[in-house]
Amino acid sequence: MGDQWMIPRTIRIAPGDLAKIPLHPNWRFEAQTDGLTALLLPRPRFGHALLSLNRWRCPGPVKEVDFRPWEASDPKALVPLFTEAFSSLEPIAGLGMEERRAAAEEALADAWKGAEGPVSGASAVAIDPTGKALGAVMVTLLPGGNLDGPGAWRWYEPAPVDLEAMGGGLPHLTWIFVDPDIQHSGLGASLLSHTVAALRPMGYSQLASTFLTGNHASALWHWRMGFELMSWPGSPRWR
Repeated sequence: MGDQWMIPRTIRIAPGDLAKIPLHPNWRFEAQTDGLTALLLPRPRFGHALLSLNRWRCPGPVKEVDFRPWEASDPKALVPLFTEAFSSLEPIAGLGMEERRAAAEEALADAWKGAEGPVSGASAVAIDPTGKALGAVMVTLLPGGNLDGPGAWRWYEPAPVDLEAMGGGLPHLTWIFVDPDIQHSGLGASLLSHTVAALRPMGYSQLASTFLTGNHASALWHWRMGFELMSWPGSPRWR
C-alpha cells in the first residue's frame, strides 16, 4: 500500500506532555510554535521475513474452508472485506470511509495488475458454503536473488513472461486478510497452508513476506507461522 495513505495530522497537546508520548516506529512528533499543538508525521518502515517451505509444518489447527482462485472482479469485490480486516491498523485506520475504499481498491488493483510482480497461482480466496468470501491471500513473484540487497524486493524492469512456469522469482505474501468476525479461528493459518501446498509442487522452497514495523499483530502472526526475520536491505552492515 502506498505511503501516500499515511497522512500527517495535527493534534492538540501541551509541550510538556509531548515528551510523554511513547515512541512509535512509524510516526514522529514535532511541537508547533503555538505551544498547543504537535504535528504527527509518518515515517513508515518495513520488515522482511522468510519462510522455509520444505520444512514448514502448520503450528496449529486450521479452519476448514473451501478455496477458489482469484477472479478479475475480486480486486473490487473484496474491497469491503479488505477495509474491514485492516480497519484498526495504519494506514487504513487513519482514513475516512471514502479514503479507506480508495486505498483498498488501489492496493488490490495494483497488485492484481502486477505492480508487485506477477500474481502467482498460489493466490486464493477462502469461501463459505454459500460462496461468500471469508478471507484471501495474494502471492506475487519478486525478482529474488540476493535477499540482502534492495534489488531482490522490487522489479525495476518488466518481469519475464511465464516466470512461474519456469519456477523463477521469489514468492511473496503480498496480501493476506481475514473477515474480522472470524479472526483467530485459524483461517489465516488455513490460507497460508493452502499457499504452501500450492507453491511446493512448483518447485519453490521459500516464501517471503513484508510487514509494517509497529504492527505487532502481524509481526507475531509471522513469528508463530514460522517466518524468520531478515536483515534490513539498507543496513550499513551490507555495504
